[in-house]
Order: sequence, then structure tokens, then C-alpha cells
Amino acid sequence: MALGEATKTISFLEPKRKTYLFDVTWGESRTTGDFEGAVIERSDCRPTAVDIESAVPQFIGRISQTPPIYSAIKIQGVPAYRKARRGDEFIMSPRFVDVFSLSVKEVLPDKATFEVVSGSGLYVRTLAEDLAGAVGTVGFVSSLRRSCLGPFSEKHMVTLEKILEIEGGFGVQHHMHSVDVVLDDIPVVVLNEEISLRLRQGQRVYCDIDVPPSSTEDGVLCKEESGRLLGFVTIKDAIIHPKRMFNF
Repeated sequence: MALGEATKTISFLEPKRKTYLFDVTWGESRTTGDFEGAVIERSDCRPTAVDIESAVPQFIGRISQTPPIYSAIKIQGVPAYRKARRGDEFIMSPRFVDVFSLSVKEVLPDKATFEVVSGSGLYVRTLAEDLAGAVGTVGFVSSLRRSCLGPFSEKHMVTLEKILEIEGGFGVQHHMHSVDVVLDDIPVVVLNEEISLRLRQGQRVYCDIDVPPSSTEDGVLCKEESGRLLGFVTIKDAIIHPKRMFNF
């Protein structure tokens, strides 16, 4: 959850590695790929642990996936799930996604538990269906939990119920992180107080400095000499242009 100025960093979390724990229940295929959908196919085939372990390697690396029709991907400006719910016919285009690891955690007669570490864009529901197909059956995601996103893992998590129990701002602050936690792997340029002030006021500034090549669409991240985050700027012909500044 991002609050206030931290919402400006959400786009930097999207491409970071994600870890999911999920269960695949064998024997049924569902419209949405999870418990919410209607059953559209059944199979009596149940894979063995050996079958599952043998199939896993083909889903590691850069793989092609066709996103589910019940997803937020836009088709001609309309989310696919809306088109699917109103009965429109359309085709989802396959895309490449990165799977850094995929491991089997538990195998039961009717389901198996997996852990996957991936880049952005992976659909676990599609992965589950493709895994089921690879072991000769059908399946759907019956449980899904994201356990890690970039620098945040389960040890940082707190339930909504716990937050609601906390009285006073101090208790909430104990669970909060500074904005730069999300930006700790981005090259930074440090600017003096005068230049920082002018940029905060929306002014362009001439400054002949060496800057790292921009690694994001937002530009170059800048800090003040005090260490306070300034924001993102673009630099062209030694002119610094404020682009996306933090207001704190």
C-alpha cells in the first residue's frame, strides 16, 4: 500500500521480481482459471509427483503465455474481462514473460503446491493451466498468495485487521517504509541546495554535470545534499528540466 507521495513510486515496483505460492487443483478447467469460474472441462487424470517434476523445467526461463480472457489487459481500449463477461468474441495475443524459478512444494492426490519467482506480466492462472496440460490433465488455481515483491517480503506484511486495531499514528508508522526503499536500485544525482530549490519551484536550471544514463521513463532520480529525495528530472544540453517531483 502506497500513501501520499509514495504513490509516485508504484510504477517502479511493477517490473521487480515477484514470488507467488499457489495451488493447482487437477481435474477441472474453469472459465476464469480459478475458483470463481464455472467448470468447462473435467478429466479423471491425476499426475504423479514424477509427472509434475518432469514438466516443471519447460516453464522456467523466458516462456510464452497467452493471458486469460478474464484479465485487465485492454482490447481496443476495453478491459478483456469486461468483454468476456458480456460475451464478446476476441483473441488474446501471446506474450513473453520471465520465470526465474519454479519449484514443487507439495503433491497431493488432487492438487499440488508450487512456488514461482517471476518478472512482470506473469499470469499464474495461465501457468497453472499450462502445467496441467503438460501433465495430461486440466486444472485451475485454487489458492494464490504473493509472498514477495521487490524489496518487500512476508516479514514486512501486516494484515488489514492488524492496521485497524492500531490506535494512533505511531503504531501505523512502525510498519511504514521510506519512499526510497522502492528506489534504492536506481542511479541518483545529488544536487546542491540552490539548484534543488529552483527545481522544486518548477524552474529549469543550467547545470553542466555528469549524469548516469536514464534507466526509467521517468528520467533521472535526484536527491538534495541532505539526502532528501527531490524527484525525477530530464537533462538535455546541460539543462535540467523538472519532470516528476516529490512534494515533501
